[in-house]
Amino acid sequence: MHRHGQASNARSQLLGQKQQRSRYLNMASIIKPIAHHPVDRPTSESPIPSRQTRRAPTPKKRGQHARTHGEDPEVTCNTSWTIAHHRRISRQGPTRIPSVLVTIRQDQLAAPTPCRRASNRPRAAGLRLYSMNMKITSINGSVGALLLVSGLAACGTDGASSPERTSAAPQPGAVIRSCGTEVDVPRPPRRAISLEQNATEIMLSLGLADRMAGTSYQTDPVLPELSDQYKKVPVLAGQYAGHESTLAEEPDFLYSTLSSAFAADAAGPRADWKKLGVPAYLSVHDCEKPGLTPDEVRFEAIFNEIEDIATVFGVRQRGEKVVEGLRTRLDRAVCEVPKNIDADLMWYYSGTTTPHIAGHGGLPSTVSDLTGLDNAFDDLEQKWPEGNWEEIAERDPDVIVLADLTRGGDGDSAAAKRKFLRTHPLTSRLSAVRENRFIVVPGSAMDPSLRSVGLVEELSKGLAKLYG
Repeated sequence: MHRHGQASNARSQLLGQKQQRSRYLNMASIIKPIAHHPVDRPTSESPIPSRQTRRAPTPKKRGQHARTHGEDPEVTCNTSWTIAHHRRISRQGPTRIPSVLVTIRQDQLAAPTPCRRASNRPRAAGLRLYSMNMKITSINGSVGALLLVSGLAACGTDGASSPERTSAAPQPGAVIRSCGTEVDVPRPPRRAISLEQNATEIMLSLGLADRMAGTSYQTDPVLPELSDQYKKVPVLAGQYAGHESTLAEEPDFLYSTLSSAFAADAAGPRADWKKLGVPAYLSVHDCEKPGLTPDEVRFEAIFNEIEDIATVFGVRQRGEKVVEGLRTRLDRAVCEVPKNIDADLMWYYSGTTTPHIAGHGGLPSTVSDLTGLDNAFDDLEQKWPEGNWEEIAERDPDVIVLADLTRGGDGDSAAAKRKFLRTHPLTSRLSAVRENRFIVVPGSAMDPSLRSVGLVEELSKGLAKLYG
């Protein structure tokens, strides 16, 4: 369904339904403080905390999860909704008062089709929506708010995971919110600049190469399906383009998924560009003010961002098509994960002396949750904490997911990680190393971007090879 300006129509349709069919299901989302990790490099966040400061202090024992087992969650898949019934120990003590209350007509839900069961990981009490986000957008002065609930298609089906939608004609301008800032785009941009690769690939997926005055900071080979379009876009710098070189291109729109692109030593703050009359959009996953960044990465937020950019450029139908394709791929990848796997994953991003691993709230944590597996370090509050090998050996994860990074640093490539793990006296004794339980994924896919669905696909394929 549309996120922009469609709430009033949807509400009228719901109110017009026959009263005798009305049954309601209340759902709530809970918001927590965030921890932040830039996409282009691991930061030196706090090391793994002592057991007294962890959320789940139960030690890892071979053959059982490190966290208290809850009741097996029942996951259902249908064409519009994915709802998991969970019972677990709350991550932060007693359940908080819901910050958003959502009412959904139960009779609007399709009959659930079993897809797969999630793991035994304890969950927050009550119902949980895999993806839920409230988005407010103004187009030509009209404001609408629409609740988005993303689900999984029934396993074995090829249909899209959300209801069929009809787009209005492209609008001449839009006002959208970006990390707490109102971004007013009076007309579809003609000389946009994407300041780093994730933004570039989103724009290219929308067919906007002819609207781009430049790009910068390519960290990986561009996705093959976008490489021809990428060649049409001028490259302004190997890393971030500076303020003056960006200004020289006379841009009418700037876009980045990384706040570091708008640093003073890069393109410059968004507020400065606003004074120059140049709107600048920043991804919600890396806001300048950490408190505005969501606690957890959700696919729905990635899809929202794609549709935001499509709206800015007046190509909403293209955005909807891209998102529908990603939803279908995501649905299929989740449903193809082998069933009845009881395994802990360690997401190993980079570093050998000091490994950077995935904690709670980042994309690997979300993907583990979505596929019914455990992130072995999900009890750590940071999204990308510094680890230590003694602690990792104590937890002894069942599978190690290796990020294959192309930048050439210590322990960046998957080959370098594998070699280190097999030769280090301590890590060579890990069960996953001895039994060769590795899954290699592109490092760039571990961060919120157009590539994020590919992370689920690669994990699903890797698990199929390991567990059949």
